[in-house]
Amino acid sequence: MDPIKVDWDWFKVAVFTVIAVVGGCLGYTARKLDAKEKFSLGVFFFEGISSGFFGFLIGLVSMEHNASLGWGGSVIGVLSWFGARSMVSIMKPIVVKRLGFIFGVNTDEKSS
Repeated sequence: MDPIKVDWDWFKVAVFTVIAVVGGCLGYTARKLDAKEKFSLGVFFFEGISSGFFGFLIGLVSMEHNASLGWGGSVIGVLSWFGARSMVSIMKPIVVKRLGFIFGVNTDEKSS
């Protein structure tokens, strides 16, 4: 099997990461304003950084699948708005399916 040839564009991954940081910070702020809860600057930065981390990872996956900047940025922006914890819960089934052999799950669709 030939290895996948990926045209890595680190600028695009950096843009995805920045979109995720901004989305995480804005999402946290919106949730606090909607709930009329106290705003915490520390949590604000934590949400931004953790969303940025997952945005970076999703950006790598987007590069692997040759996603456009618009498509990848939109997905990352929406997921980061939901927050890092939501990003993990949304992405976990996809990762488990893709890397199922690591977890003892059969990912071979042809086997019965």
